[in-house]
Amino acid sequence: MKNEILEKVEFANNELTRVRFFIVNKDTGSRQLAELSVPANFEKGKNRYWDKILEQHTVSELKDKRRKLIQLSKAQAEANKKKQKTTKESIDLRELFRYKALYMKLPFVVTDEQKSLIRKAPNRFCLDAMVFKFMHDYINSNNPDIEDLYDEIEDIFYENE
Repeated sequence: MKNEILEKVEFANNELTRVRFFIVNKDTGSRQLAELSVPANFEKGKNRYWDKILEQHTVSELKDKRRKLIQLSKAQAEANKKKQKTTKESIDLRELFRYKALYMKLPFVVTDEQKSLIRKAPNRFCLDAMVFKFMHDYINSNNPDIEDLYDEIEDIFYENE
């Protein structure tokens, strides 16, 4: 025990019933990870390593260290969640832009007003609804051959994949 140093001492759980640390041999420099149950009421005299820990640290120091670790973990989780949300929004916007570009090539999107409405569409649902309306109006007023129209639309979508 005299040639051992305890390093990186910290509570291993939120209930503060376990403590984790490294035992470093002064002579060889070897390190061993150790974990032990904390005696009830943080009493001394129950475990020689716990006693040595209490010589180097106070219980309140260890509690503060654990509290900071929990706060850091929560902050990191929140940052990851925010980053994930930002990434999803970015992907959604790229997809929306891609569909706007495709829809501009459709044979029934011809007027500047239609193109302007497509550019202003805030989301995919609105965009699809508008394009459906444009197609509906085009079919009702021009009476095109549906198979030819379908082939033309299919060509536009499959050339971009």
